[in-house]
Amino acid sequence: MLLSIGIVTTNEKHFLERCLDRVFRSLPEGVQTEIIVIDNASDDDAQEMIRSRFPSIDLIVNKEKNSITSNHNAIVRRCKGEYLLILDANAFITQGYISSLLAVFDRNKKCVAASGKLLKADINGSPQMGDSGRYIIDSAGLVIRKDRKVLNRGELEEDSGQYDVSGEVFGVCTAAAMFKKDALKDLGLAGEYFDESFGSHKDDVDICWKARLYGYECYYEADAVAFHCRSWPKGKKRGYISRQVRINSFKNRYLMMIKNEILKGFLHALPQILFYELKAFMFALFCEPYLLSAYLRIIPLLPLTLGKRKRIMMKKNIQDSEIMKWFV
Repeated sequence: MLLSIGIVTTNEKHFLERCLDRVFRSLPEGVQTEIIVIDNASDDDAQEMIRSRFPSIDLIVNKEKNSITSNHNAIVRRCKGEYLLILDANAFITQGYISSLLAVFDRNKKCVAASGKLLKADINGSPQMGDSGRYIIDSAGLVIRKDRKVLNRGELEEDSGQYDVSGEVFGVCTAAAMFKKDALKDLGLAGEYFDESFGSHKDDVDICWKARLYGYECYYEADAVAFHCRSWPKGKKRGYISRQVRINSFKNRYLMMIKNEILKGFLHALPQILFYELKAFMFALFCEPYLLSAYLRIIPLLPLTLGKRKRIMMKKNIQDSEIMKWFV
C-alpha cells in the first residue's frame, strides 16, 4: 500500500519543520509513503530547509499564491497513494496517528474521511493546557446545527475523556484528515475535488456534506491524537482575523448550502435558518458592513454552483432522513 501525505505551507517554516519531524517519526512500518509539500509562494527559506533536511519530499513551489482549495486539488491530482493524509503545516501528529486512521478505513469500507482528536497548541507548538491542567480540545470532528452553522465538536473544552469514544461524525477538519483516494475521485466535479469557488474556509464541511449525500461516511478516531495551532484561534478578537478571511467564510456558508441542501431538510429547519440569517445580516449591517460584499460575490458564482448542485443531486444515494439526522 502507498500512503500519500500532502502539506501546503505559506511562510510557515517555523511550523513546517516541526510538522515534518513529527510525520517522519510517525510513519508506520510496512507502509510505503510519499510526501508532497506545496510551498505557496513563501518568502521564507522553507524550500532550503526541506531540500537540506528532507530531500525525499516531493516539493512543489508556486510562483504565485494560490487558494488552499486549489493547492489541495493539486495534491490530489499529483499523489499516487491509496489514501491521502492532508495536514496543515501548523498541525503536529503523534506516534500512531497514521496507523490508527488507516485502521479506520480497514474496518469501514464506506468511510471517505477520518480524523483524530485534535488538541490545541500555541505558536511554539506546545500543548495548551486548561485551568485544571488538561489539554484543550481543538476538534473532535465537525458538528452542523439546524441553522447550518458548523462547529468543531468540543472546541475549547478541556479534555477529560468526554470524546474518548470513536465513531461516525458529520465531517472532519482538514487540519489533519485522511481521505480515501478512490472516494475523492468519485466526489470530484469538473476536475475539482475541493471546490475552488470556496478558496478557503468551510471547504472541508462542503466535501463532507457532499460525501454524505453520496452515501459515504466520515469518522472520528479517538486514539489518533494531533496538536493544532490555528491561524485564527477561537476566542481572539475578530480584529485578529483579516477582513478577506471573514468575507470568504461568510460567502462560503451560502455556497455549501446552495450545493448540498435538500428541500425537505431546508423546510424542516427553516425557522432556525431564517433566525440565524437575520442575526448574521444585522451583525453585518451594523457592525461589519464590509461583510455585505459577500452577497455580491455569490452572484457571479451562482450558475457554476447551481450546475454543481445538479450533478450532486443526480448522484445522491441516501434517504433524506439519513442526512437530516446530522443537523442538531
